[in-house]
Amino acid sequence: MEQSGKLLTDAVELYALKRWSSSLVLAVFSLEELGKAEVLLNRAIDASAHGPKTAEEVMAGLDRHATKLKSGRGRITVSACVGFWGDVPEPNGEEMAELLRRLEDANQRALEHAPRADHQARMRALYVDLAEYDLWSRPVETSMNDAYLMVAAASIEYDVRKGKFTNPVDPAVRQVVRDLGDLLPTLPDAPQVDWPVE
Repeated sequence: MEQSGKLLTDAVELYALKRWSSSLVLAVFSLEELGKAEVLLNRAIDASAHGPKTAEEVMAGLDRHATKLKSGRGRITVSACVGFWGDVPEPNGEEMAELLRRLEDANQRALEHAPRADHQARMRALYVDLAEYDLWSRPVETSMNDAYLMVAAASIEYDVRKGKFTNPVDPAVRQVVRDLGDLLPTLPDAPQVDWPVE
């Protein structure tokens, strides 16, 4: 969490300097570290309930970007929309139930696709590469909008999840926080991400 917060702070500073590609890259790295923290916290809670884990069990899958990004993003910042035309359906009617089911399906697909999309956005913002149709993908082409969406998402996710570490609800985690006290790092606050003025 500490590293996630530091990367996020740097991402926001670069964003304020209108360094869109660099801010996006650091925001995605921040989300990865956030996801890693989430996975490690859950594994620690599991270990407190079911016994110790080996180093391999603790770190399993955490060398893969997708694993960390899947845990670093959630319903808070990943959403989808469903096209709808016509009158608003009755609140408890069959048509409304179908619309809500379609929206839930779309949101689930968006959640499943988000880690890959975030990774691809980082790659486009980090490297000059030959892309589709023999055109060059250049980090300088990262838009202000792309940077804003990624940096804002990272800040929102970090802010929400920081509470799991600073004010935990799980009794085992609360005890560890009490026992370690001042040995735990102070987590930075989530920085404000404003829409930049061009």
